[in-house]
Amino acid sequence: MTVFFIIAPLTFILLTSLNWFFGRSKSPLAYLIPISVIFISMILIIIAFIIDDLEGIGIIGFALFIGAAIALLITAIISSSKELKKHLF
Repeated sequence: MTVFFIIAPLTFILLTSLNWFFGRSKSPLAYLIPISVIFISMILIIIAFIIDDLEGIGIIGFALFIGAAIALLITAIISSSKELKKHLF
């Protein structure tokens, strides 16, 4: 379980910093990287269900999913608030 608490924040920090880097140049990679990590984590979770190993690869997949989903949500909220600010002011 400690693996979850290590991987999820590291995934969030890494993806948020990558999103900040790519978001400054208006690159679509700011959204594609977290979506691809979410997709990979879903594959890991499915594999974990198939081989009945929810303690190992399942926890890693779930931690990656949570970290990437939160990073994607924060990126989308910040991006939409910047666009809204441009239109209002």
